[in-house]
Amino acid sequence: MQRLLHLLCLLCPCLLNAQPLIEREFGGPGYQRGEESILLSDGGYAVAASGNDSTTGFLDAMIIRLDSNANELWSKQYGGFSSDFTSSIAPTADGGFVVAATTYSFSSDPGTTSDWWLLRLNDQGDTLWTRTFPKPGNDRMYDIHVNRDGSLLLTGWISISGYARGTIMKVSEQGDSLWSFSLGSSGNSFAQFSSELSDGRYVMAGARLFGNWQAWIGLFDTSGALLNSYSYETPVTNSYAQRIFEHPNGGYLLGGRSGTSLNMAPFIARLNDQFDTLWTRNYRNTVDINTQEDDFPITMTAEGGAAFGGGRLVAGLPVGSIYKTDTSGNVVWVRDFPDPYDKKFIDAFTAPNGDFVFTGYARGFSNVSCEAYLVRCDTSGSTGTTTAVTELETPRVLVYPNPVRDEVVYFQAPSRAPRTVQLLDAAGRIVLTRAWTTESLALSLSSLSAGWYIVEIREGDRVQRERILR
Repeated sequence: MQRLLHLLCLLCPCLLNAQPLIEREFGGPGYQRGEESILLSDGGYAVAASGNDSTTGFLDAMIIRLDSNANELWSKQYGGFSSDFTSSIAPTADGGFVVAATTYSFSSDPGTTSDWWLLRLNDQGDTLWTRTFPKPGNDRMYDIHVNRDGSLLLTGWISISGYARGTIMKVSEQGDSLWSFSLGSSGNSFAQFSSELSDGRYVMAGARLFGNWQAWIGLFDTSGALLNSYSYETPVTNSYAQRIFEHPNGGYLLGGRSGTSLNMAPFIARLNDQFDTLWTRNYRNTVDINTQEDDFPITMTAEGGAAFGGGRLVAGLPVGSIYKTDTSGNVVWVRDFPDPYDKKFIDAFTAPNGDFVFTGYARGFSNVSCEAYLVRCDTSGSTGTTTAVTELETPRVLVYPNPVRDEVVYFQAPSRAPRTVQLLDAAGRIVLTRAWTTESLALSLSSLSAGWYIVEIREGDRVQRERILR
C-alpha cells in the first residue's frame, strides 16, 4: 500500500495537498459492511464491502466507488446463489482493481465450503476475470498486495489435512499461482496480512496455535523460502499478529491483539531488523477486537508512530474510536464517533499528506441494517466537525486472565516503573498488597476465596482500577 501511495503522489501531486476531511455513511438499504478502502489518483476512494443480495438474501462481494467527498459514484455486487464476501482491495497500474474475496457460491463444493476468490476489475468495476483456488474444507482470504512487478501477494488461511493453515501465496498478474507457503504441520494457524518490503523480500503476519495462540511473523525471499520468523506470546493468553510495517528508522512496527477470548486488547511492538522486540505497548479498555476473525485497523505515521481504531463502549453505548500514538507507543489522543449508530472500524491507512483514513460500518440498533462507513481525519484527529479530541493517559497495565484461572493473575505493564498493586474485596477491605518495578508480575490468589475483587494499580499519582473474578 505504501508503495502504491507513493506512485499516486507522482501521478497526482494534488494528493499531497489538503483533501476533504470526511465522516460519512453510505450504501443502500439492507446490509453493507465496509472492509477496506484505497485512495485513487483523482482523490476519490474505492471501498471493498460486503452487502446483501436482494434476490438470494445472501451476502455478495461489493465495490463502492466514491468521489473525494465520499459521495457515491457507483456500486457493484459480485456473487452467486450463496454467501460471498470481500476482505481487501488494491489498485492496478491501469486504473482498475484486484479484490481479495471468499466464495461459497463458486467453491469446490458450492454452498457448503468456501474457497479463496480473486477478482480482477476495470476502473468501472466490470469483471475482467476471476480465479478460485479450490481446496477441501473451508478457506478464507484476508489480504491482497500488488508487488512492484505487478504480481500479487494473497494472504489468509487454507484447510490442509483438517487444519486451518495460515498461507501466503504469490500469483502472477493473471492470477496463476507462482508459489505458496503454509504455516505449521499440525494444529491451526492463520494469516491476515503480507506485503513486499523495500528490498524485494516479503513479510507475513499471523498466528499459530501452540498451546495458546502465538503471534507469528515470517520473512520470505522472492522465491517463497522462509528466511526468518518471530513468535510473540503472552503467558496464559492468546496473541495474534495482524499488521506489520517497515519502520522509517529501520526494523518494523507490529500491530496485533492479545488476551483471552472475553478480554482481548490491542498491542503494538517495535522490532529490530532481526525481529527482536525493542518495546511493547498494550492498550486495555480501548477497542473491542474479541474474535479471531476481527481485524485490527492500524496504520503507521510518517515518523514511525501509529493510529489505530475499532469500536468500544463509552458510557454503555457503542462508538467507533481512533487512537494516535507517538513513536514510543504512548497514546497522545483519542477520537470517538458516537451515536446514533453502533460504529466500528475494520481497516486503516495513512494518506500521502499524513491524514488517516478508516473504513468500517455503522450499524442500526436492530442489527439488521448496516451501512459502510468512512472517516478521514487529520493528524490531530479532526474531521472538520466540532467533536472534541480527548487527551489520553499513558498506556494501561494489562491484567489477565479474567476470570482468573489456576489461582494466578498476571500483570503486563508498558514499561518498567515503581508500582503498587492492591486487591480489595467486595466490602472495600485491602486483602493483598504487592510492590513491583518490572514490566510483568504473576500474583497468586490462592489465599483468597472465590468472588469479585477490585485491583488497584498505583504508579505515582495515577491509579488504575480493574474488576476481576477469582
